[in-house]
Amino acid sequence: ALREAQRRAIFSVLSQRMIAFLEETTMDVSKIPETPRVRAVREQYEAFIARSEARGRVEGQLGGKAEALLAFLDARGLAPSEADRERVLACTDAETLDRWIARAATATSAADALG
Repeated sequence: ALREAQRRAIFSVLSQRMIAFLEETTMDVSKIPETPRVRAVREQYEAFIARSEARGRVEGQLGGKAEALLAFLDARGLAPSEADRERVLACTDAETLDRWIARAATATSAADALG
C-alpha cells in the first residue's frame, strides 16, 4: 500500500511535458534516448543474460536427464551405488547421459548401464 501511495505521489507532481513523454515512450521504448555508450552497455548486459539463460537451460536439461536415468535404474530394480549416483549427477555431457539411458533399457545391472 505504501509503495502504491508513493507511486501516485510521484505521478501527481510530474509536468504535462513529462507525462506526455512517458505516455509516448511506454508505447514504444525505442523512443527513449540512448547514448552509444549506454546502448553498448545495455547490449552487453542483454547478451550476458541470454548466455546465462542458455547455460541454465542446458544445465537443467542435463540435470533432468541424470535424474531420469537414476529413476529408470531404480524402477528396473538396478539400484546404482552411491558412487554411481554421484557420477551420474556430476555428468555434464549430454551424449554420455543419452548413452547411459539407452543402455539402462537392457542392462542387467547399474554397472552395465554406466559402463
